[in-house]
Amino acid sequence: MYACVASHSNADSDSDSDSNAESDSDYNSNSDSNADSDSDSDSNADSDSDFNSDSDADSVRLIRTGGCLGLRDVRVVVPTAILRGETAVLWCHFNLQGDSLYSVKWYKGRREFYRFTPKEDPPMKIFPIQGLYVDRTRSNDTQLTLNNMEPSMSGRYSCEVSADAPSFHTSLVSGDLEVVEVPYDRPVISGVRTRYRLGDKLRSNCSSSWSRPAAKLTWLVNDVQASPHQLVHYPIRREEESDRESSQLGLQLPVKPHHFETGRLKIRCIASIHDVYWQSTEKSVEEDRPKGIKLGAVGPEFVPNIPEPSTAHPRLRNNFYDDYEDIEKPAVPIPSVGSYSRRWRLLWVTPLMLSLLTVIR
Repeated sequence: MYACVASHSNADSDSDSDSNAESDSDYNSNSDSNADSDSDSDSNADSDSDFNSDSDADSVRLIRTGGCLGLRDVRVVVPTAILRGETAVLWCHFNLQGDSLYSVKWYKGRREFYRFTPKEDPPMKIFPIQGLYVDRTRSNDTQLTLNNMEPSMSGRYSCEVSADAPSFHTSLVSGDLEVVEVPYDRPVISGVRTRYRLGDKLRSNCSSSWSRPAAKLTWLVNDVQASPHQLVHYPIRREEESDRESSQLGLQLPVKPHHFETGRLKIRCIASIHDVYWQSTEKSVEEDRPKGIKLGAVGPEFVPNIPEPSTAHPRLRNNFYDDYEDIEKPAVPIPSVGSYSRRWRLLWVTPLMLSLLTVIR
């Protein structure tokens, strides 16, 4: 948006009115018989005043709607954020529509620091502001280059364009710029265990190191942004020496079966500052399942914990395990069917032999 301001000179109109006053006095002194003509001139004057009032109303509407007969389409391009120590290039575009350019001025806040007047020699003037360094070789009427930007130079920058005669239109547009000091490290995730059981609550904190401004933190759970009710917000911490800031964001997540659909639960913390800084840190946790329980397609199912068979017993039969290969083999030997039959034969043969020996004696 922009507004147009036109300057008007009233010197000519004052002189004209004075001359008209003299001619009217002469005219009145020469003849008193022209009253009718005077009344006609008065009526004409009234119609002229009505015409002028209509013209003024039109000009007011023109200014309010942003229309200018000469200077139009004034706009600035100011970077939203740049890194500390880098160069900022600001643009001021305009359309004179046949008028000639009188001057282009740049302001930091309300203080003018740069002026370009093409009809003056030299056309460029710089009014120093501490910490603001204008690159003369890369600045002109539409471009302004600032070197070695510091955080103290953050703020609002305005461009004022003025057209020369006959319109003398002026337009002022602004844009905000922030000089960013990014963190030295990635965000840090703390408080996370390597294993969680279903029903446990995962509690974790993500913190970003010192920066200016504080980094914006975002939690992702399995690549999906965490819900607001799962977040714990902490106040911004500020460093006394350099006014840098540090941010921290907590996560509280009840562990549920759908979190382990891909085998592991992944949590990621993203730290960002405008469009000049973006870093992330990720951690994975596993499900802590009790022994003998595995998660099936429908739900938990029991898995027999049968030890592996021992090779010290060659008579051990493994036909049972050949039919059920998915069941683990025991470590302790299981007696075969043949061994049981031999034991039963011994149980009735031994008493018979004893009785025979008694008869013989």
